[in-house]
Amino acid sequence: MRTFAFWKSARPKISLKTTALAVMLGEAMFSSPVSAVDLSETVQLHGFASQAYVSTTANRYFGPSDTGSFDFRELGVNLSWQAMPNLQFAAQVGSRKAGGTEANARPRFDYALVDFAFYNGVNSRGGVRIGRHRNPVGFYNLTRDVANTRPSIFLPESIYSDASRNLLLALDGAQLYGESRTAVGDFFLDVGAGEVILDSITKQSAKPATSYVGRLLYERDGGRLRLALTAADANVAFFQRPFADAKFNLKAYVLSAQYNEDRWSVTGEWVPELKSTLSGLWFPGLLPFIPPRILPDIKQTGESYYLQGTYRISPDWETLLRYDVQYSDKSDKSGIRNATATTPAHRFFAKDWTVGLGWNVRSDTKIRAEYHRVDGTGWLSSRENPIPMNTKQRWDMFVLQASYNF
Repeated sequence: MRTFAFWKSARPKISLKTTALAVMLGEAMFSSPVSAVDLSETVQLHGFASQAYVSTTANRYFGPSDTGSFDFRELGVNLSWQAMPNLQFAAQVGSRKAGGTEANARPRFDYALVDFAFYNGVNSRGGVRIGRHRNPVGFYNLTRDVANTRPSIFLPESIYSDASRNLLLALDGAQLYGESRTAVGDFFLDVGAGEVILDSITKQSAKPATSYVGRLLYERDGGRLRLALTAADANVAFFQRPFADAKFNLKAYVLSAQYNEDRWSVTGEWVPELKSTLSGLWFPGLLPFIPPRILPDIKQTGESYYLQGTYRISPDWETLLRYDVQYSDKSDKSGIRNATATTPAHRFFAKDWTVGLGWNVRSDTKIRAEYHRVDGTGWLSSRENPIPMNTKQRWDMFVLQASYNF
């Protein structure tokens, strides 16, 4: 069997299993003399930081990028404690600045959970995570905040949309997991339920509702071949008119495939149907002529996919090429039928060619550069681009990022 020494050496060496209820465990773990209890085998502390510069020829992406923006940065610290062989505590505190898409960069818990493995066999394992747990959507959602674990500066917007990032990032609830290692490959199953995490802007008019996310992952030959199926059902309830009593539902299925060799990898993910429904919209009426009433549901079915190739020139240098496509309405891929007097057709799709170059300066430091050639504005934030008619259909983006982890 072939070895994957080069490929594995090029992969990020970050332990993302973290733990802690930092304040509660901090005093308990670190106020005691180290000589009394050796924590080196049970406690892990890691962190990360990244800063990017974004420049676009038109439109705004993560700040005033049309004039050059440094408004995209990520900071985080995570801690884990293996209290017993089958009991782990984990937490991560992160701060994220992403232009106008985030109200502020105040620290918050990205996850904070208790992981109890109730079954440990020779080739299988099962358990439950309780608390704020990350959703295993596709290949990259679990670690999307750590720049060194991403294949590029920005993940493919078609699958990992920043506009709906919080809806699929994590849940406050419980997650069951299991894994089985067999002669034909390794199987991993995660199924979670809970409430989505809303940002401070959305909280002003909405509250989370119970949502569900599950993923089945298959790996063969130590990760040479990876296949995954993800199902997500995210829900939000509104309480301010005209959205009083309205509900937003997002359903998606993600099909993921990846093949790795020593020097190159090919990855593709596809959402054949992304269904969104806004129901219960309230119309105040025009008394005495038109009485108040509930408006019909607003439904849309989109489609998204990307194909990506990476080539590792050496252990220190790697290149990336990706084609990324998103359609808001799969029955109207040109956007013409959905266009209005105030919303152009290109607001309903986006096609992005990306070329990237990465340099591993050291094992803990990386510098990346990316060029994006984009046709369409489907994944631009309406917070940063509030007037759709002022956006340009064809635009270019250049991004430079430095990242560090420990």
